[in-house]
Amino acid sequence: MAKRTGYTPNAARGAALRRATDAGLVAAANIVTRSVKLRFRERDQGYTTGDYAHTMGGVASTITQSEPHDAEGVRRVTIGTNKRSPEGYSYPLAWELGHVNVAMGDQGNDASSLATRSVGSFQRVETFRPALDENRDLARAAFARTVKRFLRQGALPSAD
Repeated sequence: MAKRTGYTPNAARGAALRRATDAGLVAAANIVTRSVKLRFRERDQGYTTGDYAHTMGGVASTITQSEPHDAEGVRRVTIGTNKRSPEGYSYPLAWELGHVNVAMGDQGNDASSLATRSVGSFQRVETFRPALDENRDLARAAFARTVKRFLRQGALPSAD
């Protein structure tokens, strides 16, 4: 068989394996993303105060999933939310990481009233990590199944 000029089997195999890996990452992320949305929509396992206390569907509609990308030397898909408060902070992130509510009441915003505000207790409601933990095996299986399907369908060119 004549040798193809400019053809590098290893480069073609690497590109095909990357496509298969990306498809697997998306399949795995879909499992977790769906679980996070269900926690907010149907199971009523969301945050307990603020704009989203009784309308968890509002958070569910902001859940996003990135395309596969390189970060810190590994391929990954990021699942999160793009929801921001009018002040620009991420309300869901504050609940996921934890925060201390500051009771503001009618105390005003001048310097003397800022010092007298009462501070509440630390509050944290994790939704994303438990969804990942509970679906880890399903996500792994979806990744493996998708990569195998891509490879069986001839995604990898044969070496000449």
